[in-house]
Amino acid sequence: MEVSTPRKAIVNVTYTPKGAKSIQTAEEIAKYIESFSYVDAATSQSDTMSLKVCNKDLRWADKWLPKKGDKIVAKINLYSWDAEGKDNTFTCGKFCCDDLTFSGPTLVCKIGGVSVPENQAFRATQRTKTWEKVTIQEIARKIAGRYNLTLFYDAKKIYIADMEQNKQTDCDFLNKLCEDYGLYIKVYYGKIVIYDIGDYESQKSVTTYSIDDFESWTYNTTLTSTYTGATIKYAKGDDDTELTFTVGSGKRILNINEKVDSLSDAQIKACARVNKENRNAITMSATIKANHKVAAGVCIEIKDAYNLNGKYFVDKVTHNIEADGAYTMNLDLHKVQARITK
Repeated sequence: MEVSTPRKAIVNVTYTPKGAKSIQTAEEIAKYIESFSYVDAATSQSDTMSLKVCNKDLRWADKWLPKKGDKIVAKINLYSWDAEGKDNTFTCGKFCCDDLTFSGPTLVCKIGGVSVPENQAFRATQRTKTWEKVTIQEIARKIAGRYNLTLFYDAKKIYIADMEQNKQTDCDFLNKLCEDYGLYIKVYYGKIVIYDIGDYESQKSVTTYSIDDFESWTYNTTLTSTYTGATIKYAKGDDDTELTFTVGSGKRILNINEKVDSLSDAQIKACARVNKENRNAITMSATIKANHKVAAGVCIEIKDAYNLNGKYFVDKVTHNIEADGAYTMNLDLHKVQARITK
C-alpha cells in the first residue's frame, strides 16, 4: 500500500551567480534554508522574496557569497496540502538579488530578491521623452519591448494626447501613469501586467472565509481621506481658461489640480483619484493557512463577522514558510466600495 507524503511545504530555490554558468541547485541549498518569504503585491511594487539560510560554516560569506544581480528562481513544493496524496508546485518567480544581510552570533545570512527585468535600466536609468497621440497600452508595449518583457494588458483603451516623461525611470513613469488612470500594474516573471482595478473588484470572490478561519486578524475603518466626490481643475485653450469638472456629489469633495487633455480625460483622472483614496476606507489584515486560490488581485468574501462582513480585494499576500514545513499567508485587504464613475 502506497503511503502518501505527510502534509508539508518545501521551498525549492536555485541560485545562479551573476555571470556564472554553474548554479547552486535546490538540493544543495535546501539543507541550509531556515525560512522563506515571498511577497505578491497587486500593484505599484515588484514581487519580492527573502531567504534566510544557516551560515554556521560561513560558506555564504565565502565561496557562496551572494552578489547583487545574481539570479534566483523560487518555487514551493506542496505535499498533501489540499488533499492527502495530492502534490503540486507553486512558482513564485524569478528574482534578482538586491539585498544581503549577515548576522551573529547564530551566523545566519538573509538574501533579498526583487522580481524585475534582468536589465536593471528599467528602474535605474532616467529618461526624458514626450509621448504624443498614443494609448497607455502602446506606451506600455514600447517600454516592455525595451526590456524583453511580455505585456499583459486587461483594461479599456485610454488615449494620451500629450505626456511628458521627464527624467524618470521607465518603472516610475509607467507606475505613475497607471495610477493616474485607475490602473494597477505589476512586474513579475518576465511580464508587465496592467489591469483595471475596478473591473477586478467587480469579479466574483474566489473563496469565502469565516472570521473564525483566520489565525489572527485586524480591522480598521476611517473617515479621514475618504470622499463622496471630486472636483478637478484644468486649463483649456490658448488662453488657458480654467475649467472645473465634478464627479460624485455630497459634502466630502476631494479637490484635484491636475493636467488633463480633455473633458473625458478629466473624468477618468478624477474618478481614478477619488476611488484610490476611498480604498483606504475599510482595510483588514489576516493570517491564514496557505491557500493558493488567494492571490494579490482577487477578491474574497468574509462572513460571520456581522458589520465586518463583505467582499474584500486582496492587495498583498506574504507567503511565509518555516524550516519545518509550516506555511502561512498574511493578507492585506481592502473592502470593495461603491465606485464613483461619473
